[in-house]
Amino acid sequence: MAERITGRTKIVASDAVHPEYMDVVHTYVQHAGIEFQRVAFDSVAGVTLIDSIDGLDEKTAAVVVQSPIFWDVLRTSTLSADRAHALGALLIVVVTEAISLGLLRAPGACGADIVVAKASLLVSLFLLEVLTLALFATKDKYARQIPGRLVGEAF
Repeated sequence: MAERITGRTKIVASDAVHPEYMDVVHTYVQHAGIEFQRVAFDSVAGVTLIDSIDGLDEKTAAVVVQSPIFWDVLRTSTLSADRAHALGALLIVVVTEAISLGLLRAPGACGADIVVAKASLLVSLFLLEVLTLALFATKDKYARQIPGRLVGEAF
């Protein structure tokens, strides 16, 4: 979706995103002509080192970050959004637990263009079963760019 919106062919993802999610992204993009690059994460400072990377350039379609990060650190920084938008890229935020939004600012308020979320704990608490709820959101101006398969299954 980000490639289609921006016309660019590179995705930059934080190392703080769950490794299994990154494996899925890599599988999707490896044969689509999209370059996939990982960015180091500073576990002491709790930030993705997006500003220190030379690979963030005019080919970058999207920057992917996660909240809470893989190591269960809460963050609500707008630094990633500012850096991505300055280069004309989109910010994609992966929310691994929707219940965390009770404490954190909404990803849209932090500058996210696309948000994907999983809410297994929220569903499990109420139903006492292992279920997964998936969420997908974007800014209004990108709503027509949502992949058709997702729209077809959601509506």
